[in-house]
Amino acid sequence: MKTQEIVRKTSIFILGTGMIVSGILYSCCNCNKTYPDPVIKYDHTDADGRIYIPVVNFSVYPNELFAEAPDLPPCGENTKSARTWVDIYDAANNARFYGFCALKKNEDLKDIWFKPNTRSGKVYIIINDRKCKRTYRSNTVEWGECLDSLPKPVIRFDHKDAAGRVYIPVVNWSDYTNSLFREAPELPPCGTTTNSSRTWVDIYNADNNTRVYGFCALGKNSDLQGIWYAPGTQKGNVYIVMTDRACKREVRSNVVSW
Repeated sequence: MKTQEIVRKTSIFILGTGMIVSGILYSCCNCNKTYPDPVIKYDHTDADGRIYIPVVNFSVYPNELFAEAPDLPPCGENTKSARTWVDIYDAANNARFYGFCALKKNEDLKDIWFKPNTRSGKVYIIINDRKCKRTYRSNTVEWGECLDSLPKPVIRFDHKDAAGRVYIPVVNWSDYTNSLFREAPELPPCGTTTNSSRTWVDIYNADNNTRVYGFCALGKNSDLQGIWYAPGTQKGNVYIVMTDRACKREVRSNVVSW
């Protein structure tokens, strides 16, 4: 009797006593069944520069596809890698540059990612069912530093130090990727600094919209927690503007009083 997933066979077992009994053997993996090609999308870039391209139709693949497969060739030193591997390819040259060989269940397909060494590109994935020697190729998606949104910064007045500097940290600093603050020698310099950051932060007097100070060499998103300026008055209202120079876009924060 054959089902979709399990081939059921009757067999004979000889016990240690010499008794012959009838039993049931189970053989997994009905290789007559095929699955749809994966559909991926560009989702986001995290703070460490990892590009996430989840499989939208992950649920069409049964968990059995990702069972441990010690009977198949290992993945490096992992002798219990999954039956099905996922490989990521550069669509420009069809070269494989990353992959996953130890996914445990179909929901893990929602967390497919890679870390590129370029600023944009196009990729696709191949799902390789090694047990049945069958592959499924996805659509191609584009990724790049200008595809991510630039969130609106939220600032607050924190404190004024002994030197008179007013600190207005960006509360939602972790919403920004570190790539926003990469060195950008291909963009106009900041004075004599030719490798200033991709994104600059400027502080404005909210009463007359004049720029009063700025940062052009932040190195990572957490540096947004240290935004400050030295005012020439005893009190005031300010906001900041973040300018992503590579993508020619800017966002303005709320206004805070100090």
